[in-house]
Amino acid sequence: MTISSFWHQGEIQAGRPSARRHDLGVDHHQTVLVPPEIMEVRLRLGFIPGDHHGRWQLEVIDPGSNELLAMYSCPHFALSTLDETLSGVGNRLAVLLQDYLDPDPFP
Repeated sequence: MTISSFWHQGEIQAGRPSARRHDLGVDHHQTVLVPPEIMEVRLRLGFIPGDHHGRWQLEVIDPGSNELLAMYSCPHFALSTLDETLSGVGNRLAVLLQDYLDPDPFP
């Protein structure tokens, strides 16, 4: 139980529900108003064959300033779903680049 100093005596802070697992189907990201002239995309793949475990991280970087513009990551996927996983990464990349290549939301 936590009591904040600005509350009156006897009042308590209501607890929040514990964090739920991230829903991979919903993404929110913000693009810049003017996209950079050059964008670099990095896909990092990691595999642990003994545990049948993999992970990936997709990064979009402005190589001029080395600024990270966007990033998606998945800390675990089963190696048996490698084809599906890479297809999903490709879909995420297409959506992400579409936002940077045509940033005007009101065509």
